[in-house]
Amino acid sequence: MPELVNNNDNIFKTDFLKFRRRYYFNETKELLARHKLLTAFIICLLAPGIKNLQAIGAPFYAIIDPAFTFGSKLLFLAPLIFFLIALTTAQSKFIKGGAFREYLHTLSIASNVHKTIDISILLLSLNVVWIAILFGAAKIYQLPVKPVYLLSYFLLYFSMISAMLALLLNSLYKNTVGALGLILSLILIAAISTQESWLLNMITALSVSLLSGAIALKAQPSKKKKQYLNVINQEKLNPFTAGSFLSVFFLTQIATYRANKTTFYVRVALCLFLSISSFYLFFSDEVIENRGVLLLILINFETYILSTLITFFVKDELDYGVFHALFPFQKFTKRLIEIICISGLLTLSLLPVIVFSLLTTPLYLLPLIAILFMNVVTITINRVLYAYSLRFCLFTSLLSTLGSIPIQYILMGEFFGN
Repeated sequence: MPELVNNNDNIFKTDFLKFRRRYYFNETKELLARHKLLTAFIICLLAPGIKNLQAIGAPFYAIIDPAFTFGSKLLFLAPLIFFLIALTTAQSKFIKGGAFREYLHTLSIASNVHKTIDISILLLSLNVVWIAILFGAAKIYQLPVKPVYLLSYFLLYFSMISAMLALLLNSLYKNTVGALGLILSLILIAAISTQESWLLNMITALSVSLLSGAIALKAQPSKKKKQYLNVINQEKLNPFTAGSFLSVFFLTQIATYRANKTTFYVRVALCLFLSISSFYLFFSDEVIENRGVLLLILINFETYILSTLITFFVKDELDYGVFHALFPFQKFTKRLIEIICISGLLTLSLLPVIVFSLLTTPLYLLPLIAILFMNVVTITINRVLYAYSLRFCLFTSLLSTLGSIPIQYILMGEFFGN
């Protein structure tokens, strides 16, 4: 790495960006390979509507569209913020440099250099999102307003994107205060855009842009303290000691969870959000006839989302095969633990649905429990598919989950007549 000792700061930053960019692509290469078949499958499903591709920009455009009510804008804004933060969080290890960043701690590199490169990689990681942003900006031209209003909405849109990017940077650095301030700024933009005042639009756009810039400048890379597994004495690492059997039994799964706990939290939170959002299934008479089917689809969708967490267990088992070989437990036992863990997370995420059912439609409680047990079978099948091929697991497990829906529907009809 001879370039890293170059005295010229500009050349150093250029080479540093090159190294970090290369690291990002190398680390995401296998991840992208796992998503190729899944992406191709989704494209085939959406092919009939490809002419409506511009619709992907609708969530961004809707936030500043004066035709939407403030409540409607919040319905677009909340999932959009959640999606962007989840996307960044899923890639945070690659964006920040991961093991390569830890290695570079042996060199004296200023935090502002790390931050500049982090921002560059963050912008690169949003690839598809930029297409949606451009389509959203293009829709502003369709507004039937005077040029001064059109300019004000463009400025408002620019400030909204600036606030979102600053929000992602603060989320990346775990700066909660700055992130909350930027979320409030986005809510303010949604509220002001309903007033149809070009002067208010421009003042808000300027204020939010300045605030976003100030918060982004203040944000600094967080220094993560290394955490070690506390071991009281050496006997706890002895797999043949009966008293410490369960401690060693869960050791490898705990290590995987600790390394990826943010991703675990995000996906469980997403499933909880979907469960809470499904309250209309229990309170709306419009969907009463299809309530069972919609619940079946919802639970299977959450099953697939949580099944993707198995990727981390499988990847660690491959990457740290020597470490896993030191423990004399069969792979089946390890996988059984992982199936139980994912099933437990599914049950936790479905608690709002179970509570809604218990309070409003108690008759649905037993079918819900039956569906939950059937999805444990789906999780088991997905675990086998992940073990068989890590590269194709996302696609094969999706087919498995989709295939289980009609089977569960038939079984539910046979046993419960729904």
